[in-house]
Amino acid sequence: MGTSKGYDAPTTPQWGDLKSKVSRLAKVGRPGTDNSKELVGQFIRANGGTQGVARNGGMGAKSAQAVAKNLGSFLSLVNRLGINEALKQTGLEHLKGKATSDIVLSLIDYFGEEASTIDQVDARNALSQLMDEMFEKVEGIDEITQVLEGCSNPDSLTEMLEKFFGYYVYQQFCRSFYERLASKVGNAQADAFLNDILDYIKSEITVFSLDKDITQVDWSGPEGESICVQVLEKTLDVFGG
Repeated sequence: MGTSKGYDAPTTPQWGDLKSKVSRLAKVGRPGTDNSKELVGQFIRANGGTQGVARNGGMGAKSAQAVAKNLGSFLSLVNRLGINEALKQTGLEHLKGKATSDIVLSLIDYFGEEASTIDQVDARNALSQLMDEMFEKVEGIDEITQVLEGCSNPDSLTEMLEKFFGYYVYQQFCRSFYERLASKVGNAQADAFLNDILDYIKSEITVFSLDKDITQVDWSGPEGESICVQVLEKTLDVFGG
């Protein structure tokens, strides 16, 4: 699944109820859309809800927000200065002429934080999922830069951040429940169960507007942090957090 494993969910009453639901649904098959919606919403609420996650660091959200700031900063630079100047200013000019897979890995390294904590691993895995989606059908630096330019307008950038946070929720859910599912129903059924969770998360992503052009903000300061909080809040609200 490409997920972080080896995690035991907390033993609070909320978690206990959620763990029981996951186990019960897994034994009868895949959760489907309605049950996936219920599980993801309860998962977020059990971690502190929208406010607790986005503003108080629940679910290790600070790790995800750090990656989102890096992504937002780069794509904003592309929007303002063009892709060639953005690559030059960020020291990524060396990507020209490299194989597609090497370019994507280099971008993940640039946007991602060091994977020294398990939350940072989840954030990096979520970023990898986003990059896979963005560059699924492209080949070479020219096509990759075309995609990056297409993602650099304010609405597209907001959508990229929302997708990234959605993938982060998925990674956290997998870390919490993969081993539990695999021990009860086997790896194949665990993968199928979590695929339904992923399908639900992806289906709920909608483009929303913020009250400012986020390509013009200072992503390295409080303004960039505030944008990440806003986008994460709106994303979690979509999932019933």
